[in-house]
Amino acid sequence: MGTHLVQEFCRFCRESKRLRQLLRDTRRCFREINSVRGADGKRPCSAQLSEQENLDIESNINKVPCLIVLGQTCAAKVHVINQIFQQVVLPLPDDHQVEPRWRTVCFRYGSTPSLSLSLPGSYELVNDLMLRDDAWKTISAQNLELRENESDIPDLADGTATLEVKMRHSLLKDGGMVAMSPSSVEGMCAWEDFGRISKNRVPVVIYAIARNKLSEQDLLFLRELLEIHPDISVFFIKVPDVTSPRLRGNHCHDNGHNHDCKSTNGVSHGDHKTTNIDTSTTLNQNNVHIIIETQTATSDGIDENTPQSPDTVVTSVGMFQQLLHVGFLSPLPPSRLSSSKLAQTFTESGGSSRASDSELVEDFAQFPDAVAAFTHQVLERHLLRVTNLLHLVHTRTLETFILVAFDMSRDMLVTPRKLEFAREREGELYESLMQMALLKQDEIQNLIATTISGMRDELLEKATDYEFIGVNIPDSGCPGSSSDLKVCSAEIQDLMLGSLNRAIAGKLLGSVDVLRDSYTGVLTRCLRSLEETDHESTEATRTTEALKEILNSAYQVEITVRAGASLARVLLEKMKQLMHSMPWRTSPLINNEWKRKVAADMLNSLRETRLAKSICSQIKDHLRRSHDAFTAALKQLEARHCGRLERTEEQRLRLRKCYAPRVARLVLESTSLRDSILFGMPVLGREIGRGQYGVVYSCESWAGTAPCAIKTVVPPDDRHWNDLALEFYYTKNVPEHDRIVALRGAIIDTTFSLASPAVLLVMDRLQRDLYVAIKTGLDWLSRLQVAIDVVEGIRYLHSLGLVHRDIKLKNVLLDKQNRGKITDLGFCKPEAMMSGSIVGTPIHMAPELFTKRYDSSVDVYAFGILFWYVCAGHTQLPYAFEQCQDKEMLWTSVKRGIRPERLQQFQPDCWELMNESWDGNPSRRPLLGDVEVKLRAIYRRNYDEQGKKQCHHSQRLSTGPLPSETGLSSVDMDSI
Repeated sequence: MGTHLVQEFCRFCRESKRLRQLLRDTRRCFREINSVRGADGKRPCSAQLSEQENLDIESNINKVPCLIVLGQTCAAKVHVINQIFQQVVLPLPDDHQVEPRWRTVCFRYGSTPSLSLSLPGSYELVNDLMLRDDAWKTISAQNLELRENESDIPDLADGTATLEVKMRHSLLKDGGMVAMSPSSVEGMCAWEDFGRISKNRVPVVIYAIARNKLSEQDLLFLRELLEIHPDISVFFIKVPDVTSPRLRGNHCHDNGHNHDCKSTNGVSHGDHKTTNIDTSTTLNQNNVHIIIETQTATSDGIDENTPQSPDTVVTSVGMFQQLLHVGFLSPLPPSRLSSSKLAQTFTESGGSSRASDSELVEDFAQFPDAVAAFTHQVLERHLLRVTNLLHLVHTRTLETFILVAFDMSRDMLVTPRKLEFAREREGELYESLMQMALLKQDEIQNLIATTISGMRDELLEKATDYEFIGVNIPDSGCPGSSSDLKVCSAEIQDLMLGSLNRAIAGKLLGSVDVLRDSYTGVLTRCLRSLEETDHESTEATRTTEALKEILNSAYQVEITVRAGASLARVLLEKMKQLMHSMPWRTSPLINNEWKRKVAADMLNSLRETRLAKSICSQIKDHLRRSHDAFTAALKQLEARHCGRLERTEEQRLRLRKCYAPRVARLVLESTSLRDSILFGMPVLGREIGRGQYGVVYSCESWAGTAPCAIKTVVPPDDRHWNDLALEFYYTKNVPEHDRIVALRGAIIDTTFSLASPAVLLVMDRLQRDLYVAIKTGLDWLSRLQVAIDVVEGIRYLHSLGLVHRDIKLKNVLLDKQNRGKITDLGFCKPEAMMSGSIVGTPIHMAPELFTKRYDSSVDVYAFGILFWYVCAGHTQLPYAFEQCQDKEMLWTSVKRGIRPERLQQFQPDCWELMNESWDGNPSRRPLLGDVEVKLRAIYRRNYDEQGKKQCHHSQRLSTGPLPSETGLSSVDMDSI
C-alpha cells in the first residue's frame, strides 16, 4: 500500500509543479501583453486574472497532500497509521478499557529522524521528551501522552502542543504529511485541530471505526466537521479489534519483545529534547496476513472461524444509515463519473464541488487499495479544480482576443463602405434638391401666389393690430419726423415679409420631406455611427451639421421688397418717400387705416415671378454652400478614419500574430495538463500514417474513445508552437458534427524526443481516407455520397466562421458505412484571424491564395478539384498538372488559369459544377448550399438510373442472355 500512496503523492507534486510553472508563464504573458501601448498611448487589448481568480489559484496551487487520520479510538487510529507506513511507528495503548490522552501527532520528512513539540504558531516547546533505550523502532507512549498537571491551573501550552515526528520515508519526501488527531483531550475541539492541520494542505481524511456503531459524540464531531468544512470527504474504514491478544502479540513481536507487550512501550529518560528513530523496519507479510484474517472477527472477540452472524450485517447497515443521516454517504452507489464529465462538472460548478465522494469500507483487507484509490480521487479533483481555473482564464482571454479581432476586421471592412455610402447618398440628395430648385420654379410661383392670396386678409389684420417698437407715436397720430414715418413703414413691411417667409418656407419644406424620408434617415444614422467611431476628434459632428444645412435650405429663403417688386415699382416708392419728406408736405396720420394701406401696398407690389426666381436662387446658393461644407467635412472624417484604420490593422496583426498565439499556447498547455490528469498518457500503437507535419499512430482506447488515432507533432520553434496551439484551439472548439472528425484531446509529451516535446493530438480513428478508397475501387454512388458529405462538412465549418484551407482526398476519412468526415483541421482558421499565409496542397490551392487576400471561397475551389477525382474514379494527377516538374511550375499554371481536363466519363452536369467551383474569380464561384442541391440532384438521377439497370439486368438473367450479348466482355458489361 505504501508504494501506491507514494506514487499518488509523487504524481500530485509533479503535476503541481507543472501548474505553478503554467501560472508563472501566464502572468509573464499577460504582463507583456498589458505593457504594450499603441500609437495613441492606449492599450490595444487587456489580459488579466480577476482578484477572485488570483486568490483562488494562489490559495490552492501551493498546497501539499496530507493524510489526516481521525477515529473512534486511539488504538484504531494507531493501527491505520502503522498500516500506512507499513511499520510500527506508534505503539498500541496499554489499557484498551481506558482511552489514553494523546496529543496530535504530525509526521514530516527529515533526513535525520527526530521528535519535537511545537505550538500552533511555529513555536517549539523546550521540553524533555521521554526517550527509549532500544533500537527506536516505535515512538514511546510517554512522548504521546499529555502530562498530568498537579496544579489547578491547566497547562494550555502543553495541551495544544503537537508532536512533530520527522522521518526519512518516501511518502513524506515531497512535502507530504501524515497526521493523527488527539485523543480524549478535554477543552480541545477536534475539528479546530483538524482545521489547523489541514491549512494550506490538501486533506485526505481517514476515519477509523473501531466499534459496531458510532456514538453520539462521534456523530456530533462528524456533524461539526461537515458544517465547518462542507466540501470535505472522508474515507471510513472499519478496523479490526486491535486490542485482541493475537494482534497485540503481533505488535509486540514486531517490536522485538516477546515477553510482554508493555515492555515495548518502556520509558528511557534522556537529557536531549530530540529522539532518534530507526524507520528502516517495516511490517512483514505475516503481520499483514494476520490483519486480513482477523477482519472477519468482531470487536467483541468472536473467533475468526465463526461464520459472520446476521447481527453483524445488521450492525453494518446501521452504521451506513448513521453516516447517511449525517450527510457523508449517499443512498446511491459511489459516482464514478467519466473523466470528460468530471472535467465538465468542475467547469460548470466553478471548482466548488466536493473534493470526492466519501466511502465506507468494512473489509480491512481492502484498505491498501481502497485508500490509495480514494487518495487518487481527492488529489486528482484538487488538481482539476486549479487546472480548470487556469484553463477558464486562458480560454476567456483567447475568446476575447478573437472577438476583438473580428470587431477590428468588421470595422476595417465596414468603415470604407460607410464613407462611400455617405458620399453617394449625399450626392444624390444634393442633385435632387438642385433639380427641384431648377425645375419647380412655376410650382414655387403658384405656391407664392396661393400663399399671398390666402393670407392677405390675415396679414392686413395683423398689420392693423401691430404696435410699433422703438417709435413714439402721439395720440394724434402725427409722426414727429419723416424718419419716424420711415421706421413705421419698414416695421410694417418686415412684419408682412416675415410672415410670408415662414409660410412659403413651410410649404416648400413639404416637397423636401419626401427626400428627407428616402435619403436622410439611413444617411444620418450612417454619419452618426462614423462620428461616434471617431469620438476623439473635436470636429466629429461637422458632417451631420452640413447635412442638416442641406435639408434646411428651404427654410432659409428670404423674401424682400426689392426681390419681389419690379424696378419701376421700387423707383416709384422711392419718389413717394422723397415727396413725403419735403417740408411743405403734410405728414399722414399713423393710424389703423394707414397701417392697412401700407401693408396692402406692399403686398400689391410683390411679383410672384420675381419672388420665385429669387427663392430658387437662394435655395441653390444655400445648397451649394452646404454641399461644399459637407464634402470638406467628409474628407476630413475620411482622413481621420484612414489613420485610425491603419492603427487598427497594426493592432489586429499584432493581436493575430503575437498575442492570440501566445495565449493559445497557454490554452494548449492547460488542456494538456487537464487531459493528462484525467486520462493519463495514451499508449501509442503501430504507425498508420505519415504526413507533412507529423506521424499518426493507432491507439486502442483513451478517454473513453476507442479506437483512437494519435497524431504526433513536434514543433521546431516557438512560432510553430504558437501556430499549432491556435489551430488546436479552433479545432477543439468545433462542436461535434457527423461530417467532422472530432478532436478528443491533446497531451504534451516531454519524453517523446530529446530535442523538443511532442504534442499528441487524439482523434477518432476511422477505416480509411478517400484517396485509398478511390484507389481500391469505391463505387460511383458511394463516391457521390462522400462528395455530398464533404460539402456538408465545409458548410458547417463556414457557418462557424472557419475556413479549412486544405480540402483534399487524404483529409476526407470514411467510416464503415463509407460516409465521409473532414479531418486535419490544422490550417482551419476564422477569417478574421487569417494572416494571408500560403497554405494547403498545391493542386487544390485557389489562385487568390498566392495574393494573400482570400476568403472562404478557397474551400469551394478545393472542392472542385476533389470532385474531379471523385468523378474520375482514380487518383492520378490531371494531365495538365502532370507536366509540371515542380511546385513553382504548378503554381504558375494555376495562376494562368490552367485547370484539370475533362475526361470521357464525366457527366455534363458534373463537369459544369467543377468549372463553376474552380472559377478564377472567387465572386463567380457557387455557394456551397447551391453545390449541395446540385450534388443531391446528380445523386438521385444516378441512383434511379442504376436501379433501372439492375431491374433490367435481373429480368434478362431470368429469361437468359440474348444471342447478340454472348460475345460481350466483362468490361463491356460493366459499361452498360
